[in-house]
Amino acid sequence: MRFQILLTTFCAGLILISCSYGQTKMVLPDGVSPQTMFRCSFKDKSGNLWFGTTGAGVYKYDGIQFIRYAETEGLTDLTVYSIGEDSKGTIWVGTEHGVFSGKEGKFTRLEIPHSDHFVRHPQVYCVLGDQKGNIWFGTESQGLWRYSETGFTNFRCADSTWNEVKNGEEEQNGAVNSLAEDRNGNIWINLTAAGLNYYDGNSFHRINGEHSKVYAFQMMGDRIGNLWIMTLRNGVCRLKPGENTIESITQKEGILRNYVSCFFEGKDGTIWFGSLGSGAKSPGGLSKFDGKTVTPIPTDGMRNRIVWTVLEDDSGNIWIGTKEFGLYRYDGKSLTEFTAFQ
Repeated sequence: MRFQILLTTFCAGLILISCSYGQTKMVLPDGVSPQTMFRCSFKDKSGNLWFGTTGAGVYKYDGIQFIRYAETEGLTDLTVYSIGEDSKGTIWVGTEHGVFSGKEGKFTRLEIPHSDHFVRHPQVYCVLGDQKGNIWFGTESQGLWRYSETGFTNFRCADSTWNEVKNGEEEQNGAVNSLAEDRNGNIWINLTAAGLNYYDGNSFHRINGEHSKVYAFQMMGDRIGNLWIMTLRNGVCRLKPGENTIESITQKEGILRNYVSCFFEGKDGTIWFGSLGSGAKSPGGLSKFDGKTVTPIPTDGMRNRIVWTVLEDDSGNIWIGTKEFGLYRYDGKSLTEFTAFQ
């Protein structure tokens, strides 16, 4: 990070020169592909918004300006898949090569125990800070990890059976795609090979039945205890508390496309969905659900409608991250872009 001199030109022709820590609009950094996407987002306990990209690192927005975190701040892997926070306010970032913790503007890579069977810094697809202060992260090749003050615990799932792995002694099977915690403290896990599972603090359980083996881009619990699952091909799935049946909301109900990548529950209970587009006939974009009806949101002004992440700020604005380095804010009426190319 560095201080920058920002020149702001007003319509009257006056120029204001001010010293600012960050920037009011994100410009694609030199050397970063214009296809870079905003892959994930997170709102921390202080109300700051965090956005992870696949090539430009992480940006924090404090309501006024954006601050970029990259190599200079210790975030040496700029392909970011997930962001979370623990009970002490530390920010955790899952990347293509390991997981990083951030405090006071500096990031440090977490050294995960490994053996000859393990890649030293695996792909970390999802990060979750639970109610007990643990950090969970799911990987592409090393199963599920739990990290706490007492150290690391590694779990793997083979043939639908979970086992604790000691000191990296076994090769892992099945990527962990997404994680979520429900209001009862259960940790929900989606695996490529074993579908939907949860951990109740003592043992693992698998959900069976229709849609239970979906590939989940993201999972999240809502305020009344439903578990929402954003899937590849199956739209949005909802698991109600105390039930083992999963219902789905698809294009038939009004979702723009069944490739649903992201979810956020607004303060008023509105559910927001982002979909991955594929050409003019299935463009993707943003939808909202009021509990009865799915309504698509106009996307005029968006350069790309492949939506990867959605988030609400403390003022009720909806933030939308897309492919082609696009970050937009929707105020209920119109879109404002916060990204630009040099």
